[in-house]
Amino acid sequence: MTNFTKFLFSLICLVSVATAAQAQVFFSEDFEGGAIPADWMAMEVQGNGMLFSNWVYTTVGPEGPFSTGPLESTSNDNGWVMFDSDSNCNLGAGQEAWLITPAIDCSDKETVILQYENLWRVFNDRAQIRVGTDLGDLANWATYDPYGVLANNDWGNGGTTAENPHTVLIDISDDAALTSDVYVAFQFLSDATTQQAGDFGCAYSWQVDDISLTDVDPTPPNDLTFNNFTAIAPNLSTPLSQADPIHFLNDIQNVGAADQTNVEMTVTVTDAGGTVVFDDLLAYETVESDSFGLFQAFDNSFFPATTGTFDVVYEVTSDQSADDATPDNNVAGYSFVVSDSTFAKEEEFNGSGSLTQLYPNNPDAWVNDPTVPHQWGLGNFYYATSDDFVRTITFSIDGTSGNAGEVLEVRLYKWTDDNADFFVQEDERESAGVTFYEIVGNENLGSFITIPFINITTGSQVQLEPGSLYLVMIEHPTEAVDDSKQVFMGGSTARDYFPMVVASIDFFQDPRWSGCTAINTTPSGLAEEDYDPRLYTLQPVIRMSVGEEFPINSVNDILDGANATKVFPTPASEFVTLDMDFTEVMDEVTIQVTDNTGRILSTNVLQNVKDQQFDYNVSNLATGTYFFQVITPAGTRIETFVVAN
Repeated sequence: MTNFTKFLFSLICLVSVATAAQAQVFFSEDFEGGAIPADWMAMEVQGNGMLFSNWVYTTVGPEGPFSTGPLESTSNDNGWVMFDSDSNCNLGAGQEAWLITPAIDCSDKETVILQYENLWRVFNDRAQIRVGTDLGDLANWATYDPYGVLANNDWGNGGTTAENPHTVLIDISDDAALTSDVYVAFQFLSDATTQQAGDFGCAYSWQVDDISLTDVDPTPPNDLTFNNFTAIAPNLSTPLSQADPIHFLNDIQNVGAADQTNVEMTVTVTDAGGTVVFDDLLAYETVESDSFGLFQAFDNSFFPATTGTFDVVYEVTSDQSADDATPDNNVAGYSFVVSDSTFAKEEEFNGSGSLTQLYPNNPDAWVNDPTVPHQWGLGNFYYATSDDFVRTITFSIDGTSGNAGEVLEVRLYKWTDDNADFFVQEDERESAGVTFYEIVGNENLGSFITIPFINITTGSQVQLEPGSLYLVMIEHPTEAVDDSKQVFMGGSTARDYFPMVVASIDFFQDPRWSGCTAINTTPSGLAEEDYDPRLYTLQPVIRMSVGEEFPINSVNDILDGANATKVFPTPASEFVTLDMDFTEVMDEVTIQVTDNTGRILSTNVLQNVKDQQFDYNVSNLATGTYFFQVITPAGTRIETFVVAN
């Protein structure tokens, strides 16, 4: 069957379903009157009494700083309704609002199906349907959950990509059939029951339109689908020397009205030449109607043996596949790369991912209050299977917002979750190395910065320990800066690592993680915070290259802190000065200048140095980061400087 034939077949099915449903509609509302109808009830249960603390009619959609965009419903040209949580946050105090239909007579209906079009994205809130007959006893109304378990920032249709509009069908016959004066309510709830204390009361929005009740279920009999829970590889790119078994898991759902028999799910891995290098099968036998959450892990895993790009395809089939209403959603897949040296998480780099986007529940404390410490960190996890050396770290930032001179710390931690609470505590993250990057001012989110990772505390490279989980973090530890010093990091939202994390922890007891965040708005300091490894759907551009040790001269001893060195100016365009103030005369001091690939640009040997300056001409160097390696009889030190030409 060609793609066009599949599309035409799906379209015919959808038209048939819509026609059948329309013929049996006994209640509908598309809000064409320019307001919430007078016989409907918009009720604020918890909030602050302002405009957006209740349901409202709209023609433009959410108006808060983190708008999800307008609902693209069938009849959105005449308006729709919404609860815009983000436009009127009630942080820590909660929000609850009900939109209730007028009384509907279902006394002659043996089946009652609710259908509506909507757009909802979860963030410490719930969107649920309530059905009852007594307006004075809302607490005992039946509750329907149309969306199941979702992670923060997932969309109501499941996963990280919005379906706009998302059509919902709910069978409410148990509470509405053969009953007169039935009320249906759309309940938005963000309180202490939806998230830990203090985080609730500031979500995105819930937009609803084209509501109807029918007495015939329009669900097609046969419709198997993957349920937006595809386990992908732990990284987009993994070095061959660090190859790690790739596990497979996916979640199927029978959204059809009939049971599906002889259900099988297969997974196939092909290389760039189209050769199948791995395949496996799971047999489900019979999957009952309206069942979901059937995610299972395959028994076998794939261990890459060569570099290249690999494609993974999951497919689900049954005896009824030939009559499946939407065959295109019976296939899911992704790609991953086995590289010669690079770890990477992000795909389709799009320059998104600022810190305020990561923390939409409290942006004002970051953007509008210069007295609040702007301490933060973003990172990626990489698992080591061999003892390679860390060579370079690559990241992307925006340096064009007046933040030249800001210093970022590039840190490598080894993490063991000793208490198994899934948080990176201070005493669990062992520092493996640190270096610095000073913002020049011309960096942009469309470019990449690569620096050699030379641990400034040892003057040498970090060698990985096989069987260890490492966290590469870009941190901004400054205790207080004004809002003009915001540093935005590049990232991507193209991959969802949550199913991979679930598979590795729950099915294989061998945890792998994706990204990590750290944030602090108190004087206590970032170092004391618990880092949060639950960053699944936004991948910062933080790559790590591994391989053989850099050919950079070093000595084992670290130059004592009493022997002072400093570099100025930085950034520099003509000359940069290395100032040395030692506690004793050093018979011989070697100063090597290297670029960010480790290439030695200059070697200078000075005699009898105690209090002396060394000037280096940078006028012919390209813009970038460079290093002084100061080698003395008492030890060595690395100093970083930036050239802006």
